[in-house]
Amino acid sequence: MECIIDTHHHIFDTDQFPYSPDRHLTPPNASIDKYKAWKSHNGVTKSVLVHGLSYGHDNSSLEAFVQQLDPGVTRGIAVIGRNTADDELKRLHSCGIRGVRLDLYSEHAMRDLDKQLEMLQYYAKRVAPFNWSMGFLQLEPGNWAHLAKFIPSLPVDVVVDHQALLKSSSMLPADVTVAQQPGMEAILRLLASGNFWIKISAPYRNSESEPHYDDLREVIRLLVHANPHRVVYGSDWPHTPRMKIRSKEEALIETPFLKFDDSIWLQKLRDWLSAEEWNLLMVENPTVLYRF
Repeated sequence: MECIIDTHHHIFDTDQFPYSPDRHLTPPNASIDKYKAWKSHNGVTKSVLVHGLSYGHDNSSLEAFVQQLDPGVTRGIAVIGRNTADDELKRLHSCGIRGVRLDLYSEHAMRDLDKQLEMLQYYAKRVAPFNWSMGFLQLEPGNWAHLAKFIPSLPVDVVVDHQALLKSSSMLPADVTVAQQPGMEAILRLLASGNFWIKISAPYRNSESEPHYDDLREVIRLLVHANPHRVVYGSDWPHTPRMKIRSKEEALIETPFLKFDDSIWLQKLRDWLSAEEWNLLMVENPTVLYRF
């Protein structure tokens, strides 16, 4: 069986670890055993567990889940705050953590460019000594023009999830093409810069054409063509809903996962990519980025 590395999934298990009272989303449980079964079914051999923001900045669950998944084939992405001590970062590194995910929700920075620039600079300095990557996903397409000038100066790799939320034709106005949409040109330049990576993941965040998401092909081809060495695959299992800013009351109500057929999506990617591009996406690139 060929190797597939899944660089973006979550585990939610409130039987082991309760959610943060300040969470932005309340997902159902999605256990270690269920993910292992999903891995086996889809030919995934290694994975990167991304700390769910529902657990806040307490990475205890992440550390435990990485061990339960097998640190020999699992890496972790933590969520840290301003008060996270260097000793904790050292401990997390020893547990197989190889990156952080910026929590723009808690700092009200989902659309605020100035806050985003400050966070990128601050956290890059914190994690650079560990040679970690830094996950970053924001909601304002117009911010990418300025971010494209700033991110190449950072001393770490910056990784953006879900096609950077670029839209397929089914989510764009009729008079806007995929290539001309806000943010696309800047993101393609960033991919060519060297320290910017994009996860090909969660097509339901970029397209309305379920279940096959055929109109996302143009977005994927543009990203891969810009730099086939800076794209990685992520499942986004167990498929949490689209990003939005929820009220405190909304955040505490359990929200079901999306229904999604991963096998169909994997076949679409295989159809759209050459054999070399597929191997880079699924094996070679994630091995470099997450140091498997």
